[in-house]
Order: sequence, then C-alpha cells, then structure tokens
Amino acid sequence: MTYIKRISDIELQRKLNSSGAVLIRGAKACGKTESAKQLAASILNVDRDEQVPAFMETSPQRLLHGKTPRLIESLATHELRVYAQANDAKVYYYRDSSNLEVDAIVQKYNGDWMAFEIKLGTGQIDEAAANLHKLVSVLDDKRTSPPKSLNIITGTGVSYTRVDGINVISLASLGV
Repeated sequence: MTYIKRISDIELQRKLNSSGAVLIRGAKACGKTESAKQLAASILNVDRDEQVPAFMETSPQRLLHGKTPRLIESLATHELRVYAQANDAKVYYYRDSSNLEVDAIVQKYNGDWMAFEIKLGTGQIDEAAANLHKLVSVLDDKRTSPPKSLNIITGTGVSYTRVDGINVISLASLGV
C-alpha cells in the first residue's frame, strides 16, 4: 500500500528536528501511527517485541537504544496485557457504530470486565472520564453486565480514585 503524505507530516518533522520526541494525539484510525512510521528511523512495538519484558526488568533504558527518531508504541497496553495474562484475562479495543472508542477493555474468562482510557498527561483526565461514563450509558444491561471498574491510565501524576468512582492510575504505579 502506498503512503499518502499528510499536511501534518511537515509539522511532525519540524518538531522531531527541534526536540527529538513528539506526542502525536488525535482520533483513532486517522493515520497517526502510519505518519510516525514514515518518519521514524526505528520502531519499538512494546506489546509485540519479546525482549521488552526482560529489558523492563533489568535495564529499561535499553528500550530507548536505536536510531532516532524512534517510534515507541503501546507501553500502557503492554502493561495491561501483562497484568491481564496473569489474571486469566484478555485485552480488547472497543469501538462501536457511533464511533465511541475506549482504549482498552480487560475481560476475564468469567465475563467480568474493566474499561481503560490511556492518556499521556493529567490534563486529559476529565475528557477520558466523560468517555468512560458515555460507554456505561450506552450499555445494554440485558446483554452485558456493568464493568467492575472504570480506569484512566496516565503517563504522569499520582494514582487516586475520583469522586465519580473512576480510578486514575499513574504508569509509575504499574512499575513503568
């Protein structure tokens, strides 16, 4: 498949040249990852590379080794998969016909499930919480049970439970 250049590629290249690291945010399935792959000199797929768990245990700084700019993808999803596997569960992505999306659904084999939104910083917590509340509001209680918990994983900050019951979980508390 041929890559179609995007207007944002120029801005992404400019920012990579000036800082070396860029967070790309936007709607899912709009081409963010594909654009990043075009400009990346190396790619680390955290949830697919078999060496990642060993590096995380012994020397996480080695994950940054590689030609720059380096695309690092799915760190939080990787951590969720590790915890899910240890608890007889699987991780899924949720998107419905109205384009409501949730970053991760962790479901145990007995049907119990939890929903997760993954955000880089604390400034997106309210938006993520609203999205999780929207998910719960559209559930058909005849077809599925309510989630055991609603959660937001952030790249920074502290872990706590909001007044609405949503858990805010810092990546640091996951051992990352």
